[in-house]
Amino acid sequence: MAIDPPPAISEERSGQAPAVLDLIAAAFLVALSILVMIGAARMEVPDALATAPGLLPFLTAASLGVMALALGWQALRRRPGAAAHEGAAPDTAELRRTLMLAAIIGCYLVALEVLSFEYALVVGPQRLLVGSFELVSTIVLTSLLAMFWGRPLIACLAVSAGWILALSAAFRYVFRLPLPG
Repeated sequence: MAIDPPPAISEERSGQAPAVLDLIAAAFLVALSILVMIGAARMEVPDALATAPGLLPFLTAASLGVMALALGWQALRRRPGAAAHEGAAPDTAELRRTLMLAAIIGCYLVALEVLSFEYALVVGPQRLLVGSFELVSTIVLTSLLAMFWGRPLIACLAVSAGWILALSAAFRYVFRLPLPG
């Protein structure tokens, strides 16, 4: 029994989410940018403001906040009843998928905070570390790809495992940065 992929979005409405979803996303992004800006402002400034470690995160969060406000403003202008050209109600299936996405991301963040393990694999002369970050990220990305991409589960698993392993190897061994988990 084959599973049909989700229907394609028509070109005239491509890229347009229902206004209520854009409002939810805008509110979340504004709150996130405010939290990051507060955290960045609390970072100690060792010398001058131009060399402060929180300057780049603060500016990035501020720009995210401005873009989120613009998204919210456009969503308010597009909401049903605000304009004569849009009278359709928000798609409940799309709203359900968006809420499920938010729940999956929330569970992902909690899992990264709670789970912490690391195994060392010896491959030739190299000692490779595989930890909870790779496992949890692969599971979450596989489920997201299966939900939104609509391809077979094995294809979603192969893509997510490949990307997660490549990115984590780059951060661990090239940039020498610790991964969460």
